[in-house]
Amino acid sequence: MKKKYSTGIYNGGFKGKWSELTKAQQNKALKKQWYLRWSYRNPETGKMERQQNIYGGANEYYTYRERMEFLKTLERNLTELLSTGYNPYNDDIKDTSSIPSAFTAIESAMEIKKLHMKHDSYVRFKSDIGKFKHYLKRNGYERSMLPLSIKRPLRAS
Repeated sequence: MKKKYSTGIYNGGFKGKWSELTKAQQNKALKKQWYLRWSYRNPETGKMERQQNIYGGANEYYTYRERMEFLKTLERNLTELLSTGYNPYNDDIKDTSSIPSAFTAIESAMEIKKLHMKHDSYVRFKSDIGKFKHYLKRNGYERSMLPLSIKRPLRAS
């Protein structure tokens, strides 16, 4: 059976090991746009077709390690989504009522964190999360999931 999808990370076009590149080559690669590229098998033609690149804010990071960590996380999440049945060619609009809002997801995560953290650490962590929730509310993300691509880094003020 043929694979339904493939994924890959475009990392500025360099080949080989990052550590073997000169500093100039590394800087040149970091100035280029990095993204997650992926293809999905078209159910009508049976051929793999390239899908829209996913940048997801990867280029907001300034080091190789940060970008690769971010893009590998995106790739892992996309692979999980595709392996559970997501099909970009399916036009059916699915019921989204079971998808939790950003606030609901944060509250669920906080309940888990509370079980695994010391009280003082949890209090500080909860304070930071409160600032993040304030940011979400102020920018209209209170009732929706976070978008895949945010143009600027999230900062609570």
